[in-house]
Amino acid sequence: MKAARNSIPIAVLTTALTLASSARAECKDDSDCRTGRVCRQGSCVSTTCSRDLDCPDNGICDAGICQAPGVTPSAPPAAPAPPATPAMKREVTPSTHTESRLLPGLYITGPVVLGATWVTTIITSIAVTSTDDPDHDVKVGVACVPVFGPWIEMGYPGTYTAPLAVSGVLQAAGLAITIAGVTVRHTVRVADAPVSLTIVPTIGGAEALGTF
Repeated sequence: MKAARNSIPIAVLTTALTLASSARAECKDDSDCRTGRVCRQGSCVSTTCSRDLDCPDNGICDAGICQAPGVTPSAPPAAPAPPATPAMKREVTPSTHTESRLLPGLYITGPVVLGATWVTTIITSIAVTSTDDPDHDVKVGVACVPVFGPWIEMGYPGTYTAPLAVSGVLQAAGLAITIAGVTVRHTVRVADAPVSLTIVPTIGGAEALGTF
Protein backbone atom coordinates (compact mmCIF):
# COMPACT_ATOMS: atom_id res chain seq x y z
CA MET A 1 0.00 0.00 0.00
CA LYS A 2 2.87 2.39 0.71
CA ALA A 3 4.29 1.75 -2.73
CA ALA A 4 0.93 2.64 -4.28
CA ARG A 5 0.71 5.88 -2.30
CA ASN A 6 4.20 6.86 -3.41
CA SER A 7 3.41 6.23 -7.11
CA ILE A 8 0.57 8.79 -7.14
CA PRO A 9 2.76 11.82 -6.30
CA ILE A 10 5.32 10.69 -8.90
CA ALA A 11 2.65 10.57 -11.63
CA VAL A 12 1.34 13.97 -10.58
CA LEU A 13 4.86 15.39 -10.63
CA THR A 14 5.53 14.00 -14.13
CA THR A 15 2.32 15.52 -15.49
CA ALA A 16 3.13 18.86 -13.93
CA LEU A 17 6.59 18.88 -15.44
CA THR A 18 5.14 18.05 -18.88
CA LEU A 19 2.62 20.88 -18.62
CA ALA A 20 5.30 23.26 -17.43
CA SER A 21 7.52 22.31 -20.36
CA SER A 22 4.66 22.94 -22.79
CA ALA A 23 3.84 26.24 -21.12
CA ARG A 24 7.47 27.40 -21.49
CA ALA A 25 7.31 26.99 -25.32
CA GLU A 26 6.95 30.57 -26.46
CA CYS A 27 6.84 29.93 -30.19
CA LYS A 28 6.66 27.45 -32.97
CA ASP A 29 8.14 29.57 -35.76
CA ASP A 30 9.61 33.05 -36.31
CA SER A 31 6.17 34.61 -36.91
CA ASP A 32 5.26 33.99 -33.22
CA CYS A 33 8.08 36.33 -32.09
CA ARG A 34 8.37 40.11 -32.07
CA THR A 35 10.33 42.00 -34.71
CA GLY A 36 14.07 41.45 -34.31
CA ARG A 37 13.65 38.05 -32.62
CA VAL A 38 13.53 34.51 -34.04
CA CYS A 39 12.15 31.20 -32.75
CA ARG A 40 14.78 28.69 -31.61
CA GLN A 41 13.79 25.49 -29.75
CA GLY A 42 10.47 26.98 -28.64
CA SER A 43 11.92 30.26 -27.33
CA CYS A 44 12.10 33.70 -28.93
CA VAL A 45 15.71 34.90 -29.00
CA SER A 46 17.22 38.13 -30.29
CA THR A 47 18.95 38.11 -33.62
CA THR A 48 22.69 38.43 -33.36
CA CYS A 49 23.64 39.05 -36.98
CA SER A 50 22.41 40.29 -40.30
CA ARG A 51 25.25 38.92 -42.43
CA ASP A 52 28.13 36.44 -42.19
CA LEU A 53 30.63 39.21 -41.35
CA ASP A 54 28.81 39.88 -38.06
CA CYS A 55 29.67 36.37 -36.79
CA PRO A 56 33.01 35.57 -35.09
CA ASP A 57 35.38 32.78 -36.12
CA ASN A 58 34.12 32.76 -39.72
CA GLY A 59 30.65 31.80 -38.55
CA ILE A 60 27.59 31.79 -40.78
CA CYS A 61 24.56 34.03 -40.18
CA ASP A 62 21.46 31.84 -40.44
CA ALA A 63 18.14 33.68 -39.94
CA GLY A 64 19.73 36.18 -37.52
CA ILE A 65 21.66 33.59 -35.47
CA CYS A 66 25.38 32.93 -35.82
CA GLN A 67 26.16 29.31 -36.62
CA ALA A 68 29.53 27.61 -36.25
CA PRO A 69 31.55 27.10 -39.46
CA GLY A 70 30.59 23.94 -41.31
CA VAL A 71 26.95 24.08 -40.25
CA THR A 72 24.71 24.22 -43.27
CA PRO A 73 22.18 27.07 -43.01
CA SER A 74 18.59 26.03 -43.12
CA ALA A 75 17.36 26.49 -46.66
CA PRO A 76 13.89 27.84 -47.33
CA PRO A 77 11.45 25.28 -48.67
CA ALA A 78 11.60 24.89 -52.41
CA ALA A 79 8.72 26.38 -54.33
CA PRO A 80 6.47 23.74 -55.85
CA ALA A 81 7.04 23.14 -59.53
CA PRO A 82 4.39 24.71 -61.73
CA PRO A 83 2.02 22.23 -63.30
CA ALA A 84 2.97 21.12 -66.77
CA THR A 85 1.09 22.93 -69.45
CA PRO A 86 0.06 20.65 -72.30
CA ALA A 87 0.97 21.63 -75.82
CA MET A 88 -1.78 23.48 -77.60
CA LYS A 89 -2.33 22.76 -81.29
CA ARG A 90 -4.28 25.06 -83.53
CA GLU A 91 -5.27 24.39 -87.09
CA VAL A 92 -5.46 27.60 -89.11
CA THR A 93 -7.97 27.66 -91.96
CA PRO A 94 -6.01 27.65 -95.25
CA SER A 95 -6.39 30.69 -97.46
CA THR A 96 -7.13 30.55 -101.18
CA HIS A 97 -6.05 32.41 -104.30
CA THR A 98 -7.22 32.51 -107.91
CA GLU A 99 -5.32 31.28 -110.95
CA SER A 100 -5.95 31.56 -114.68
CA ARG A 101 -5.63 28.16 -116.38
CA LEU A 102 -6.16 26.60 -119.80
CA LEU A 103 -9.04 24.25 -120.50
CA PRO A 104 -7.61 20.71 -120.70
CA GLY A 105 -10.82 19.41 -122.21
CA LEU A 106 -10.16 21.58 -125.26
CA TYR A 107 -6.40 21.42 -125.84
CA ILE A 108 -6.46 17.63 -125.47
CA THR A 109 -9.66 16.82 -127.39
CA GLY A 110 -8.85 19.11 -130.34
CA PRO A 111 -5.55 17.50 -131.39
CA VAL A 112 -7.01 14.00 -130.90
CA VAL A 113 -9.95 14.68 -133.22
CA LEU A 114 -7.79 16.45 -135.81
CA GLY A 115 -5.04 13.82 -135.81
CA ALA A 116 -7.34 10.78 -135.86
CA THR A 117 -9.45 12.16 -138.74
CA TRP A 118 -6.40 13.23 -140.73
CA VAL A 119 -4.71 9.81 -140.49
CA THR A 120 -7.98 8.01 -141.32
CA THR A 121 -8.44 10.15 -144.43
CA ILE A 122 -4.95 9.34 -145.70
CA ILE A 123 -5.36 5.60 -145.14
CA THR A 124 -8.79 5.60 -146.76
CA SER A 125 -7.52 7.56 -149.77
CA ILE A 126 -4.71 5.06 -150.29
CA ALA A 127 -7.05 2.07 -149.99
CA VAL A 128 -9.97 3.36 -152.02
CA THR A 129 -8.17 5.13 -154.86
CA SER A 130 -7.25 2.65 -157.61
CA THR A 131 -3.60 2.40 -158.43
CA ASP A 132 -4.60 2.53 -162.12
CA ASP A 133 -6.10 5.96 -161.56
CA PRO A 134 -3.77 8.54 -163.12
CA ASP A 135 -4.62 10.90 -160.24
CA HIS A 136 -3.88 8.28 -157.55
CA ASP A 137 -0.68 9.87 -156.29
CA VAL A 138 -2.16 13.34 -156.51
CA LYS A 139 -5.24 12.35 -154.52
CA VAL A 140 -3.13 10.70 -151.80
CA GLY A 141 -0.89 13.73 -151.69
CA VAL A 142 -3.86 16.05 -151.34
CA ALA A 143 -5.31 13.84 -148.57
CA CYS A 144 -2.10 14.42 -146.59
CA VAL A 145 -2.92 18.12 -146.33
CA PRO A 146 -4.70 18.69 -142.97
CA VAL A 147 -8.12 20.36 -142.87
CA PHE A 148 -8.06 21.57 -146.54
CA GLY A 149 -7.02 18.26 -148.15
CA PRO A 150 -10.47 16.58 -148.09
CA TRP A 151 -12.11 19.60 -149.70
CA ILE A 152 -9.49 19.79 -152.44
CA GLU A 153 -9.68 16.05 -153.11
CA MET A 154 -13.46 16.33 -153.60
CA GLY A 155 -12.74 18.33 -156.82
CA TYR A 156 -11.20 15.30 -158.52
CA PRO A 157 -13.44 12.86 -160.42
CA GLY A 158 -14.12 9.46 -158.95
CA THR A 159 -13.68 10.47 -155.33
CA TYR A 160 -15.86 9.47 -152.38
CA THR A 161 -17.51 12.81 -151.70
CA ALA A 162 -19.53 12.13 -148.53
CA PRO A 163 -16.66 10.65 -146.44
CA LEU A 164 -14.37 13.45 -147.59
CA ALA A 165 -16.92 16.06 -146.49
CA VAL A 166 -17.25 14.43 -143.07
CA SER A 167 -13.46 14.29 -142.75
CA GLY A 168 -13.15 17.95 -143.71
CA VAL A 169 -15.72 19.01 -141.10
CA LEU A 170 -14.12 16.93 -138.33
CA GLN A 171 -10.61 18.17 -139.10
CA ALA A 172 -11.81 21.77 -139.11
CA ALA A 173 -13.59 21.20 -135.79
CA GLY A 174 -10.48 19.58 -134.31
CA LEU A 175 -8.35 22.54 -135.39
CA ALA A 176 -10.84 25.03 -133.92
CA ILE A 177 -10.98 23.16 -130.63
CA THR A 178 -7.18 23.03 -130.48
CA ILE A 179 -6.88 26.78 -131.02
CA ALA A 180 -9.49 27.44 -128.32
CA GLY A 181 -7.70 25.09 -125.94
CA VAL A 182 -4.41 27.00 -126.11
CA THR A 183 -5.96 30.49 -126.02
CA VAL A 184 -9.07 30.37 -123.83
CA ARG A 185 -8.46 30.48 -120.09
CA HIS A 186 -10.73 30.21 -117.09
CA THR A 187 -10.31 31.36 -113.49
CA VAL A 188 -10.13 28.78 -110.71
CA ARG A 189 -9.78 29.15 -106.93
CA VAL A 190 -6.85 27.20 -105.47
CA ALA A 191 -6.31 26.50 -101.76
CA ASP A 192 -2.96 27.41 -100.28
CA ALA A 193 -0.93 24.96 -98.24
CA PRO A 194 -2.56 24.31 -94.83
CA VAL A 195 -1.05 26.03 -91.80
CA SER A 196 -0.53 24.00 -88.61
CA LEU A 197 0.49 25.85 -85.42
CA THR A 198 1.61 24.06 -82.24
CA ILE A 199 2.45 26.02 -79.06
CA VAL A 200 4.85 24.12 -76.78
CA PRO A 201 5.63 25.41 -73.25
CA THR A 202 9.34 25.92 -72.51
CA ILE A 203 11.39 27.02 -69.51
CA GLY A 204 11.48 30.62 -70.67
CA GLY A 205 7.89 30.80 -71.92
CA ALA A 206 6.44 29.14 -75.02
CA GLU A 207 7.60 28.14 -78.48
CA ALA A 208 5.49 28.02 -81.65
CA LEU A 209 6.09 25.15 -84.06
CA GLY A 210 4.31 24.27 -87.28
CA THR A 211 4.14 24.56 -91.04
CA PHE A 212 3.55 27.91 -92.63
